[in-house]
Amino acid sequence: MSLNRFVSSYDLSQILGISQRRVQQLTSEGILKKNDDEKYEITPSISTYFKYKYNHKSKVYKAQSISTRVRF
Repeated sequence: MSLNRFVSSYDLSQILGISQRRVQQLTSEGILKKNDDEKYEITPSISTYFKYKYNHKSKVYKAQSISTRVRF
């Protein structure tokens, strides 16, 4: 089975399990990148998204951890 190397924002949203709007938001934030044809390269997009999610969850976890330690 061969996959297209480039996909639309809709297809990428289906692959990542997020809304098409969220793909567009991540693109405008500079997290996801699209080419001149408004397409996303699958492998780098998936990798970048999961790195973003990992880093975001780590920051949230650290913030929650700090806030629970500060409580009296």
